[in-house]
Amino acid sequence: MKPQNASLYTRRFNLLKRALIQHFGASTDDFSKDVCATDTASLRWGPEACIVAHDGSLGFTLYFRNEEDRFEMVQIVKARTCSKGGLVGIHVRQTDLDHVLDMIEKALRDGFESIYIESIDPIKGVK
Repeated sequence: MKPQNASLYTRRFNLLKRALIQHFGASTDDFSKDVCATDTASLRWGPEACIVAHDGSLGFTLYFRNEEDRFEMVQIVKARTCSKGGLVGIHVRQTDLDHVLDMIEKALRDGFESIYIESIDPIKGVK
């Protein structure tokens, strides 16, 4: 499979982000809510090999308040062109909103911190 065009990927990734924030009713500035979102994401190959961005350039993080009133996080990471060798998390290709929602549920259930997205199908109904 050939890599998705960079501008198309970026546009669809941004639509996916908006759709997820809408779906969960996530707050981007109030951590008293049950679901929050930040523009921080990281690529981590181990405890000493990590790249972090706080400006959304690598992706974003969703925080879900659990029954113990603590946050569990899942970061949605742009992985269109990065080296995937050694990155721990869920790797998906050709995904869409419903698939990512399933992967978030799986990540929370199984303790994965990251979902790496290589390509994205059209995201419909998001403004």
